Amino acid sequence: MDEPTASSPSEKPTFNNPTSNPSGRPTSNEPTSSSPSNEPTDFPLSSEPSQSPSSASSPPSEQPSHEPVTDSPTMQPTKQPTKSPTQRPSTTSPSKWPTKQPTQRPSTPYPTSSPTDQPSCDADYQDFNLCFAIDMSGSVCNQGTPFLCEGCEPELICNDIGVDKDTCCANFFDVVEFAKLMVKTFESIPSDQSYSIVGFATDAAWTSDITTSSIETLNALDELTYSGGMTNHADAMTTCRGSLLSSSSSGGGSGEDDRKNLILLITDGDPTEPKGSPRVDAEEAAAEAKAEGVFIIPVMIVPQIATAGLNPETVAYLEEISSDGSVFEVSDFGVLGSLRESLLAQVSCQV
Repeated sequence: MDEPTASSPSEKPTFNNPTSNPSGRPTSNEPTSSSPSNEPTDFPLSSEPSQSPSSASSPPSEQPSHEPVTDSPTMQPTKQPTKSPTQRPSTTSPSKWPTKQPTQRPSTPYPTSSPTDQPSCDADYQDFNLCFAIDMSGSVCNQGTPFLCEGCEPELICNDIGVDKDTCCANFFDVVEFAKLMVKTFESIPSDQSYSIVGFATDAAWTSDITTSSIETLNALDELTYSGGMTNHADAMTTCRGSLLSSSSSGGGSGEDDRKNLILLITDGDPTEPKGSPRVDAEEAAAEAKAEGVFIIPVMIVPQIATAGLNPETVAYLEEISSDGSVFEVSDFGVLGSLRESLLAQVSCQV
């Protein structure tokens, strides 16, 4: 029988196939997994206690790690910082709750002082006669509708709740109250005054003769009855002019022909009578009055429904009939009283 011959080792190591069944215990003392198991072991892995905890970190440094923001500590601790810096505030104090509408730009850099009862001009306070020309046309009470409101009809449109039909609407009541306020205001002028009243609509009506009694004037204003109708500025100024000039021809007192005569035209719209050219007729009536020394002051109420304000042509027309080009304008009947001081100054400077 032949002896087996020793073969030389192969150049590459061979690996035996793994057994199909694992051995009973591990072949190495090293753990088989680098991560802990989910379940605790049945017995401790070591009989020796673990080493002492890691040594404490080094003592704190004497200098802060960041440069301080302030030179001295604040009185109160700061709140938790935000992730990003806040913007620099635009004001030093919190603003008030914003208004719905922006305020208008002031006309002066500093607030003006309270208005005085004395005019800024060098007035010599001459005695004067003043005629109130009061608009009683349909536009005063018709709430922007085409109704003429003659006799305060139709009531549903023209007659305000709680207002008697002689007054008809709150707007006309405000006009009358404004005229009464001006009578009382003009009494502060150190001179003698006389007043007359003309109500106008389609035509003008001379409702009060010239009188030196403010009491009689106030009573006459209270007795005014609203008429309704169209708007006739020409007839209003012609009728006022007649009442003013009658004071000197009637011999109503010594020196009355030397008085200054004024017309305060209170209206809420363009003239619509007489037919054809109502503005031209009004301008001619104003020119005739001014030629005889009558000073005309227009007061215009721009209704709230007229959101666009005064038409430029209306402004030019009112400036034409005004004696000095001034037009006193308010946005509502209810604020006519705001013209008190400016009208007092205007009248005082003319007399």
